[in-house]
Amino acid sequence: MSVIYTYPGTNVLINKADIRDPQELHDFERARVAYRHAEIELAVVKIKGNFDLDHLKGIHKHLFQDVYPFAGEVRTVNIGKNGFSFCNPLEFDRHTYYVFGQLKEDNFLRNLNVDEFSKKAAFYYQEINFGHYFREGNGRSIRTFFEELSKAAGYTLDWSAVPKQEYMAAVKETDDPNKLESLVKVIKRTIASEKSELVQDKQLEKSQVRQDESKEDWIEPKKELLLKDVLKKTNGLPAMDNAFDVDSDILNAPVKKYAISKVNGKESLKFQLKGQEQVHNIRLEKIPNLSKQLKNQMIEQAAGLTAAPQQLEPYMGR
Repeated sequence: MSVIYTYPGTNVLINKADIRDPQELHDFERARVAYRHAEIELAVVKIKGNFDLDHLKGIHKHLFQDVYPFAGEVRTVNIGKNGFSFCNPLEFDRHTYYVFGQLKEDNFLRNLNVDEFSKKAAFYYQEINFGHYFREGNGRSIRTFFEELSKAAGYTLDWSAVPKQEYMAAVKETDDPNKLESLVKVIKRTIASEKSELVQDKQLEKSQVRQDESKEDWIEPKKELLLKDVLKKTNGLPAMDNAFDVDSDILNAPVKKYAISKVNGKESLKFQLKGQEQVHNIRLEKIPNLSKQLKNQMIEQAAGLTAAPQQLEPYMGR
């Protein structure tokens, strides 16, 4: 039996906020999903799974839990885009048995070099994208799925390393399953970018220890200031690939001094904790569509002082 997904006489998807205006729904959805994705990215929430359809459904449910009543549920209607039809729901069982069964046989892409990993990841990305198992939110769910899959295989994907139009064009090309070259290159670039930045971050952190600590950009708080409060002064969150692990204990540790800098549009924070000699430098990542207010809530949540908000203000992401 088919589920009714849109409000009668419109193309607007039925949503938990009962928003009927397409642009307003777009803004609302982007803000909520950005927050929920940040929870996964910062490991505040862990989606358990075995890299199968249930795992993908779990990711979709978490990302879209605030927006759509069908979050985590496979679609029951046929859908298409730009003249291309995605997998018929009646074929989901056959398709998922083949795709995720093959992925398991490929050991979830572990123990592969960059070239091998990129080629196989592009193949499975194309297959799962053809499935397009959800009525809305497939792209973001698939990207998050591959972020988790890559992490388990020893790689980190940074989708922002490739312009969105280029990424979208590469995915569109895979409507023809024989045309994977562009997507292979896109995935390889996301990996190369992250590894290069990780090396640079490690080198920068080491160099900071040797630098003169009397630099003018240092700020020494006059009263006790925790690292989580310093992070609230920035526009981003600690990137996943930092050499220094920012956990709840570190977030609640008092800071002796700190400095916030921005180079080529990328923000970083260097700091020294009270009672420690070492100076740390971490790269910060600005998450698209995540407002500063929500970002700061995320920091409090990661610090272990607050629970995840059950209801968020609808315009917080604007």
